[in-house]
Amino acid sequence: MVALAALVLLFVSIPAVRISQGRQSKKVPVREGVTEVVVQLPQPKAAANGQKAISGRVLDPNGQGIAGADVGLLVAEDVNNSANEHGSFAGTTKTDALGNYRLPLDEGLLRDRRWGTLWAHATGFGPVRLRSTGSLVHFASKPAVVLKLEPAEGMRVKLVDERDQPVAGARVRVVRVKVKESIGWLIPVDWSERFEATTGDNGLAEIPSFLPASLNRLRIDSELAGRVEYDQNYFLNVRPEETAPHFEFLVPDAGSVEGVLQAGADAPQGLTVTLQTRANVPKWPSGCVWGIAEVISDGEGKFQVPKLAAGLLTARLDLPPDRPWRAQVPTRLKVEAGDTRQLEIPLERGVRVRGLIRKQDTGEGYPGFRLAVIYGPSAVIHDDMDHRVEVETDDDGYFAAYVPPGPIELRLNSAPRDYHHMEWWGGRSQGGIWGSRREVPDDVTEFELPPIDLAPTEHIEGTLVDQEGKPLSDWVVFGYPGKDMMNSFAGVHTDAEGRFSGYVPQPYPPRIWKAYHRVNRQSFEPKTERYALEIISEDPLVLEVGEPIEN
Repeated sequence: MVALAALVLLFVSIPAVRISQGRQSKKVPVREGVTEVVVQLPQPKAAANGQKAISGRVLDPNGQGIAGADVGLLVAEDVNNSANEHGSFAGTTKTDALGNYRLPLDEGLLRDRRWGTLWAHATGFGPVRLRSTGSLVHFASKPAVVLKLEPAEGMRVKLVDERDQPVAGARVRVVRVKVKESIGWLIPVDWSERFEATTGDNGLAEIPSFLPASLNRLRIDSELAGRVEYDQNYFLNVRPEETAPHFEFLVPDAGSVEGVLQAGADAPQGLTVTLQTRANVPKWPSGCVWGIAEVISDGEGKFQVPKLAAGLLTARLDLPPDRPWRAQVPTRLKVEAGDTRQLEIPLERGVRVRGLIRKQDTGEGYPGFRLAVIYGPSAVIHDDMDHRVEVETDDDGYFAAYVPPGPIELRLNSAPRDYHHMEWWGGRSQGGIWGSRREVPDDVTEFELPPIDLAPTEHIEGTLVDQEGKPLSDWVVFGYPGKDMMNSFAGVHTDAEGRFSGYVPQPYPPRIWKAYHRVNRQSFEPKTERYALEIISEDPLVLEVGEPIEN
């Protein structure tokens, strides 16, 4: 069944809100899109032997403990990493007969204030992880960290080719799993083999102890088409059948690629080339099925892919960000079924672009600000952000990166508490999709980008209530500076008393308010209800839920 949704925005004229001046505080880096907060972290509790640990229970839907469940700790590289990478566990354990677990922590992880998350899985139940990434110190201080598993007999899928014939001998693997009340998460590499199977002569494969409704990304490796992946957008539109086979997937016809990197003698050799096609899949949602291959070029710069799903082709090279070589990857090329695509990729010295992130009020550079410089096909056809260089400003607020000539987009990832960027308002984005757009000329070796100003922030705090004046907990509040404009007040959850707070750039205070509320949360398809808000008090700020915004 295909579910289609269209967002209709309802805008209400609302007077300006009274806000107080933001104050500079110690910088705490956060993930993009998350309002930055400063918290006092509790001290972790010590176990009887003195070693600190994360303790808790793994429960079924009835609150009964699950014996023999596996629990794994996945540690983020830093606070900005969401632990979404499917790396190896930093520690594992099993629950006892009552479903209790205790996971000892390395003292170094606590000393370095590392962040992470927990996964759990058991026979007869689907895998689950915590909804977010948190401080390990915080987890170790809690009396119990509880994970709830859903019963799962297993998932059966069927693979067919474009002639509707079963595809046998293909390897099927779950790459990403959706968690209730959360998003999709990559399966940790240590558990990858638990969620894979090979199709039989009838094209069927069964993955035990997995919920079909939680499938969020699937990988298929076959002799017919090489590697194909169905992404998370596909599973937003296509839901499982109630009886097996729960899904039927098409393995598209394939072509091949013969390529060469054209470069001077001093260019790097033995480069990893990742090729990707947006597959042409009849009767399936467009743009959700991908052919993928990864090869290494030889001493002459040549590479070959014997099977790649037919479709629109892009390529990415694994090039050191601090070296000048960049690939001029052709765009709008296609791989046709049964044909060989000849691909020539010039490898040229890129242009060194330099930019400044500065404070608008003082002109000082802002140090430690993270951004991505997106270039090549990612800045032209916008299928992904794979062609990018991650950078961070130096002590004087400058950043630099090597990119090929042509369009680039600057995606500003930091959200510090004291200063916010303004690129989404006033035409500063210059039509960019991933970030603010710039053009790098082709007749220079270095290019200075215009400075990007950060505005001082102002602090907003308020309360959300229903039409009877009762506070609303666990709603998400957004604020917009005007009609048809990006929000300046990021989505902030209300607490038990309906309170919310956050920071906005001074030039763009919210004048239109909206709130989102999730219902049917204990489902893999929760419904989000949207409401316009009315200001019933400016000082203190109190917002009242008004008319719903129809989807």
